[in-house]
Amino acid sequence: MFEGQIPIAYQHRPDFMIYDPNLSSVAYEGSRVNGTLRNTRHDLTFEVNYSDPYSNSFIFRTGPLSYAYRLYNIKMHFGLFDDLGSEHTIAEKRFPIELQFMGFNIDLFKNHTEAVMSTHGLAIISVLGSVDDVSRSLTVLIIS
Repeated sequence: MFEGQIPIAYQHRPDFMIYDPNLSSVAYEGSRVNGTLRNTRHDLTFEVNYSDPYSNSFIFRTGPLSYAYRLYNIKMHFGLFDDLGSEHTIAEKRFPIELQFMGFNIDLFKNHTEAVMSTHGLAIISVLGSVDDVSRSLTVLIIS
């Protein structure tokens, strides 16, 4: 684990969940990014190209976030043949697919390299998904 990072162990336990009516949704600005897709042999990683002015403007903020974050990569974890490929679990259950949208804190840092080793440097929004056996449609659950 990197020094300064706050690890997340999310356990979905309905008996411990508290509804917060004042919590707003995460908002985002920007509608497209350009970059390079790489097979790392552990996942597929889309690295955002910041020399493109459109890619430099995809920001997410508000909701549970105290700062604004610029998207710098997207990781896709998946299993073979609808296998369990997610890195994270909910109530110890793995999912066939996980998308991770990673952003660095633009209020405190100049780039993701500087932010990655710092507390509050990164925000990662994970989308866990599965395929329904009946309709074969993708079902997703978003956690952040």
